[in-house]
Amino acid sequence: MQVFFYICEYLGVTPAEFFDNSNGHPAQYHELISDIDALNEKSRQNILAIIKELKRYCNPNYTRNYHLQTYVLYVMIALILHIAKPRRFTSLRKLLRKVCRCGKHTVR
Repeated sequence: MQVFFYICEYLGVTPAEFFDNSNGHPAQYHELISDIDALNEKSRQNILAIIKELKRYCNPNYTRNYHLQTYVLYVMIALILHIAKPRRFTSLRKLLRKVCRCGKHTVR
């Protein structure tokens, strides 16, 4: 059992996240949660409002619209995190490159 905990620690996930089949990206989820926890209450409320607004307009039948909204969501969250932690990213261009790793949305 101790070896299992070492594996979880090495992977950067909790034991519950290790067995959770619904989450395909537990390490990214854990990183996102820890970054959001580092924000103040007002910033967390802003991120929650952005997510709820994008989910309201999200329609899986229109995949182009869905991908665009997902892209906008990632950029907005990254900008909020950039404002909260300005030293983490040296420029907005590098920030957008880090966030926009999908095929159609490239930043030069």
